Formats: sequence, C-alpha cells, structure tokens
Amino acid sequence: MKSSLPYSYIAVEGNIGAGKTSLAKIFSGIYNTDLVLEEFADNTFLPQFYENPERFAFPLEMSFLAERYQQLKARQESAAKNNKVLISDYLFEKSMFFANVNLKGNELDLFRKFFELINKNLRQPDLILYLNKSTEELQKEGGLTSRIFHQNTSITFQNNIISI
Repeated sequence: MKSSLPYSYIAVEGNIGAGKTSLAKIFSGIYNTDLVLEEFADNTFLPQFYENPERFAFPLEMSFLAERYQQLKARQESAAKNNKVLISDYLFEKSMFFANVNLKGNELDLFRKFFELINKNLRQPDLILYLNKSTEELQKEGGLTSRIFHQNTSITFQNNIISI
C-alpha cells in the first residue's frame, strides 16, 4: 500500500538526543512506511575507539560506513519492491561527517574514496528533516517529539515544507 506522503524517501537528521528516532517512528506509524533505524550499539570497535581513538578511528569509521551502507541499500530495495515510503533516522552522509572529525591524512583520503564509490549506489532522500536543538533544550525532558506524540497534532506536507 502506497503512503499518502508525496516522497519516496525521507531522512531525519539532527544532533544527538534531538529526537530523530522518535520522530521517524511517529511518522512511520502515522503514514505506514518502512522504517530504518541506525544500528550502532553492536559495533565492536566503539568501546575500543573510546579507549584508544587514534588507533581505532579508521576501523570504527569503516565499520560504520559498511553497516550503514548495507542497511540502507537493503531497506531502499525492499521499500521500492513493496511500493512503500522509506523513513530513516539518519543520513548516510553522516559517515563522511564523522570521518572528517575522527580521521586525518591518508586514512581520511582512503575513507573518502570508499564513501564516494558506494554513495553512488544509494538513493538520496527526497526530503531531509533536520532537528536542531540547543544544549539547553537537549537537557530538558520532553521536547518536539513529546509534543507531537502526546497531542493530536496534524502534520501536513506542502511544497517541501512540513507543518506540525
């Protein structure tokens, strides 16, 4: 069943704790879409990276790149096959953002080459929702997703603008 959304692929992005996952889940529930959520908790390099960032930055970033690519590619194909809208709680490009922060020199150059090669094989979002919260807002309980979820709020899309 095709959703009433005027988009095929929507990505929700923003700072940590802004409510990306909550908003993606809410939209997916309202519009009966396929949903892809970033998987990062099981990354075996993450604890090692926190202990020794210089040593483990490259394998960490490469593993995230591979995981995000495999996950998005599979979900994009599935959504297209089933004629469903796909909503994700991240952009694939976040891999490049974090690599720019964590990698240097030859490792960054190599990462960039791999990123550019595989990014061509992914469909780009038709719409990106960016949640930008201040530090003060992030420290408060509640926020945007609580207001949407707990109120009977209507969400409308018109000319690539979302009204909540």
